Amino acid sequence: MSIKIKTLFILFFMCFPVITPHEAFSRETTQKRIEKKDLFLKFKKGETLKGVIINGPDLIEIIKISDHDIRIEDSIIEQGLDFTNIATVQNKIEVIRSEIKINQKTLYAVKVKATHFRQSVSFSKTLFKGKTSFSGASFDQMALFNEATFNEKSVFALTRFKDIADFSGTNFKGETIFDLAFFKKNTSFWSATFDKKVSFILTTFEDKASFKDAVFFENTFFPSATFNELADFTRSTFHKLAHFMSAVFEKRLTLSMIDFRAYVDFRDTIIGQLDFNSTESPAIILGRMDFRRAIISEAHFQDIFFEQDIDFSDAIFIRVFFKDVSFEQDAYFLRTRFRLQTALYDTRFKKAVDFTDADLRSNQQFLISYTFFNHLKITWQQLPPLTVWQNNVDKKMQSFLDIERKQQTGDKKKENRVKLGGIEKLSHVVSSLQTSFRASRQLQDANHAYYDLKTLELNKSRQGKTAWQWFSAQPAWAIWWASTGFGMQLGWISLWCFGINLFFTLLYFLGGQLSNGHSPKTGDVFKVDDTFKLRVLDFPKRYYVQSETTVSPGHLEYSVRRFLSLFCFSAVILMKVGYRNYNIKGKFLGRFHYRWIIRLEWLLGLYLLPALSYTLQNVVPVVNKLVTGVF
Repeated sequence: MSIKIKTLFILFFMCFPVITPHEAFSRETTQKRIEKKDLFLKFKKGETLKGVIINGPDLIEIIKISDHDIRIEDSIIEQGLDFTNIATVQNKIEVIRSEIKINQKTLYAVKVKATHFRQSVSFSKTLFKGKTSFSGASFDQMALFNEATFNEKSVFALTRFKDIADFSGTNFKGETIFDLAFFKKNTSFWSATFDKKVSFILTTFEDKASFKDAVFFENTFFPSATFNELADFTRSTFHKLAHFMSAVFEKRLTLSMIDFRAYVDFRDTIIGQLDFNSTESPAIILGRMDFRRAIISEAHFQDIFFEQDIDFSDAIFIRVFFKDVSFEQDAYFLRTRFRLQTALYDTRFKKAVDFTDADLRSNQQFLISYTFFNHLKITWQQLPPLTVWQNNVDKKMQSFLDIERKQQTGDKKKENRVKLGGIEKLSHVVSSLQTSFRASRQLQDANHAYYDLKTLELNKSRQGKTAWQWFSAQPAWAIWWASTGFGMQLGWISLWCFGINLFFTLLYFLGGQLSNGHSPKTGDVFKVDDTFKLRVLDFPKRYYVQSETTVSPGHLEYSVRRFLSLFCFSAVILMKVGYRNYNIKGKFLGRFHYRWIIRLEWLLGLYLLPALSYTLQNVVPVVNKLVTGVF
């Protein structure tokens, strides 16, 4: 029984096939062809024509001779619409959910040449089956092409839209040209689809332009286009070349959650605010991005993965903020200029990042926090002074987007969530940079980084204290800074060594009796050692005798030669290296035996020699290489 019922159902559907809406529409329209006279009368009465077939040339003749509103829905217009011989159209035109067929002579579905449309025009959800051209047209009122379909090439070159232009949901199946077009008010290409090449060369958007969720399957060109207000490309997809060279974005360019799958060209662009924030859904940029010579007032990059190289060479940033950004390949900032604010927060450079000749010293606020550099090419002198580096979570640098969120929500809890995690300690940041510098054999940069950090900490520790209070609180730190500049100032420690050497030479010169190997008559023995070697274990007693006798025949006269000999004698005691072929006896000013002065100099040498060695290791590349090679 059940088999028979199923068989009956099958026979029923075979006898009465399912009729699709398009087929139903076709059958209905085949019975409702309307002539020119009836067409004119219906428009004169203000009626809306539905489900009819209209001859395109008849409709054009009516538009020429009247100003009646043209309202057509769910209809077919045959032989296209040719406006080339109409200078001005006074009619309001609405062609909704209809089909405009090709004109066999012109091969166009719609052809316009410098026609002026004074009233609103709507082709919503209409299918243009042939080529379409609105070149040079001027629309005084709204122009609606939303959800329309252009089967072949569509041209809007030199077209002027003086009111709202709506192309949302439109499908451009052929090549699309908007070169030198002018959009005065809001323009929407939301969810539009471009199957072939699309061109907006030298196009001007005076008000907001939305390309949200638009899809570009072929090469896309916006060179020298001008966007005077917001240009929104949120969630747009570019399958091939995206060419924006020399474009001007006076207010804001939004690239949130965008999908670039091939080369992206932003060379020579001017951008007021660049919103590249993809917090809602992190963006993966598959194509190489090129921002060379771009001028960007404010930029916010967040939650982006750049899979290919990105080039910012010769660009200018007034304020730029990178947060949770990952550069999977090389990043280039050659000769890039960073002006007021620069922040690198939770950012990862997994390959090389090149800041050669980049200028960051002009920054008034600077932040590097939890940033990873695999291979960093920069010098310490290119970076701003540490006094402008951010090291306070309560004063954390914020981009223009952060400020807007705060103003719009006024939610303090949300603000606290943004701050969660804080800022990496400045000492950790500088230490990481030092490590990078040393790995690249940039000893001078590593030394400058360490010295500037310690100097900054030193100055902070001195705030509100007298010199004595500060010294008494941190004597070791004070001595280490004053003598060696924290082990980074070779000139300082060299001057200290020379000065102390000279000071003790003068002490010896004023009352000391220098002997060059003759034993005193008292029996004191002095053993000459003419070997040049390290003398750390030659204690002070080896450099003096306690005789009160007169000068031996070998004693040098008071002369320059004697002073130089005393200088060398003092240098051996102080630096623990050289020949030990002299001793000294006598008392300074007749009161202080020289053994106490020698002991003092010997003890000072125990500090100065390691300090000098450490500084040499840090500052002189050859010494550093020898030391690191041995240890």
